[in-house]
Amino acid sequence: MSGTKRVKFSVADFVIILMIIACIIGVAMRYDIAEKLFSKTKAEDVRVTFAVSSATDNTNNAFSTGAVFMYGSETFGKLEEADSSPAVQYYENSSGVLTEKKNEGFYDITGTFVCRLVSTDSGYLLDGRTYIAAGSTFTLQCGAVRTTVLITSVGA
Repeated sequence: MSGTKRVKFSVADFVIILMIIACIIGVAMRYDIAEKLFSKTKAEDVRVTFAVSSATDNTNNAFSTGAVFMYGSETFGKLEEADSSPAVQYYENSSGVLTEKKNEGFYDITGTFVCRLVSTDSGYLLDGRTYIAAGSTFTLQCGAVRTTVLITSVGA
């Protein structure tokens, strides 16, 4: 023989190697690394309709066509259109009948944003992380104005 030692692998070595591979796969699955690396999804422009209740005059003025609204540090979307009307509240009168009353100085606003969203099997994602769906609320900012909007439809 030439005097070289042969390296032998035992069952324990094989089990340790399998455990290391399983840990790596587990970490990749936990953080969706594989999906993010190999995903072919791209952001697309999607129309998102919204409603704002009892907005002040200052907030109403911020909802002008073309205004860009921010969600935290990310762009939420560009305002495509908005309609406002005096806010209405309903009160029960002394005979128990609901009566309508205009809430002076406040407005109900409805409209449409054009948002850059990623479409997935389970819905739409804003900035690739935040789910956006009908019924969800977002606190948005446009300049110095900060308001909460209710999403009424996505992709309509």
